[in-house]
Amino acid sequence: MAYRLIDHPVAVSLGIYEEAVSRMVDRLARQPDVVAIYQIGSVSTPGISDLDLVVVFEDDRSCTYNPRQDLSDAERYLFIHQLFGVPRSLFVKAQQYSFFHNYKLLWGRELRSRKGSENPGCERLLKVQIALEYLVRMYMSLVLQQTYKVVRLRDFMLHARAVQYDLEFLDLSSGPLHELTHRVIGWRENWFGQDIRPSEVCLLIDRFAQELENFLRCAVREKRLYFPRDEEYRPARCLRLRNGKELAFQREGWLIPAAFSLLGRRYVKLQNRLNRFTFSLPIQFEDVPDLLEARFQFVEDAHHYNRRHLPHFEPLVSSPLIRPLQAG
Repeated sequence: MAYRLIDHPVAVSLGIYEEAVSRMVDRLARQPDVVAIYQIGSVSTPGISDLDLVVVFEDDRSCTYNPRQDLSDAERYLFIHQLFGVPRSLFVKAQQYSFFHNYKLLWGRELRSRKGSENPGCERLLKVQIALEYLVRMYMSLVLQQTYKVVRLRDFMLHARAVQYDLEFLDLSSGPLHELTHRVIGWRENWFGQDIRPSEVCLLIDRFAQELENFLRCAVREKRLYFPRDEEYRPARCLRLRNGKELAFQREGWLIPAAFSLLGRRYVKLQNRLNRFTFSLPIQFEDVPDLLEARFQFVEDAHHYNRRHLPHFEPLVSSPLIRPLQAG
């Protein structure tokens, strides 16, 4: 299938990334009640990689500062989404329920414990849950992009790196999805030195989406994906997720003709306003392990805290599907 490819990667030097981080840290360090600022992840592919910062605040303090509102277009290209913001007490808890990696202290006091997991079985349970959640969210995103016939190219390559981690969490080291993921990562690592035809990119996206669907159809039957309650979930405004016998989706709404895809992001945003996608898949609501119950409560607490105290920061949670409706 042919797609309109938008948001193509732009060559950016590593030095520009470092300057953007330095300017952001200077702004954040001037805000009251900031305890520490971390960078997570890495800039493995300048021009494609984005920047993720975590800002830790004193407990029960509010911050109305929006760190992205005064950024230049070049800085917004690097800081794709809002920064993570978290109070000190929830930052400590977040280390138990997520696998954000490569923490680098940029400013303030070191708050992380050096102690590793004491229960490999619990770590395995958590990794499987998180991997399935992110793969389902990736599947949803690809369904929307295929339906609209518009693919955000840089975003697709960013998420391919996340899929690599998800497959490692699931101990998957072979198979069609694994091979396609590594092919996308190979493109990503050498993107600015290659001449890849758009038709080749579109073909790979179709194959990737199909193999991801095939993989999930089996995975959600063989492994348990837990949710806290038997209800409809809303991971985004145009997305609904509910329990079902198998992986499936249906769409309601009105599709704008693809000719208007020239509008790029505005076209996608308008499509999202005019359409609603309801996904279903087997979900386990009973006999939820204590570790996951505690994680679900942490996710809810983090969302509610940020909505009240840190409205311009993302909560430090690794849960792309489970979020309170008030936070949607």
